Amino acid sequence: MLSIISPAKSLDFSPLKKNIPISKAKFEHNSNELVKHIKSFSLNELQSLLQVSNQIAKLNYERYQTWVFAGDDDKKPALFAYNGDVYEGIDAHTLSMESLNILQSNLRIISGLYGVLQPFDGILPYRLEMSTPLQFGASKNLYEYWTNNITQTIINDIETGNHSYLINLASQEYFKAIQTKKIPVPIIHCEFKDYKNGKLQMISFFAKKARGMMVRYIAEHDVKEPEHLQGFDYGGYAFEPQLSKENKYVFVR
Repeated sequence: MLSIISPAKSLDFSPLKKNIPISKAKFEHNSNELVKHIKSFSLNELQSLLQVSNQIAKLNYERYQTWVFAGDDDKKPALFAYNGDVYEGIDAHTLSMESLNILQSNLRIISGLYGVLQPFDGILPYRLEMSTPLQFGASKNLYEYWTNNITQTIINDIETGNHSYLINLASQEYFKAIQTKKIPVPIIHCEFKDYKNGKLQMISFFAKKARGMMVRYIAEHDVKEPEHLQGFDYGGYAFEPQLSKENKYVFVR
């Protein structure tokens, strides 16, 4: 069972408290080529491209201008470098090494700059969402640039790991980068809903954190079959069979 998640805009590059081996991102060469292209942008052009505040644009302009193309000294494992709601739910710092190794084998992070990452792959600080309208070479956007590599990598990882299912815990923005018709196993989507004002709905902040908690649940229980996901009870959620389908698991609290 292979799972996928999205990256995060927020980053944490403080020193690691655990001794985690850094692996090399599969498409690091592609990432470096993208960075070389982005380095040619002026500050104003980068701000317009990223659609961010002046402060965030300056920060990322400096990141790209001082990008280190070799060595691991400034890199941090992706699972620990991303710091958004999903990663708060995972809380990787408190996972055992055994659970972290399970994620290294069975979790992939889809990225606008790195394509596909394993949890221990070293990354540098950046800002580049998959939906950013960046043209590069013959590619009109990042989806067009990455989709073949991402899809083939997911297929290869499924086959190499003898996975029977792909568990989608990514946002639609990143899941769209996969050519789903080519995936050789069933895809199961997980949805997390809360009651608000008497109505059941998906609340973005809670849903993102719940995706991360599901990743943690998979790691701590070494879940190998989708039906075992139905035991997920972290954060007060419970599987709701009446709202679920064969390819969609709904969890409610």
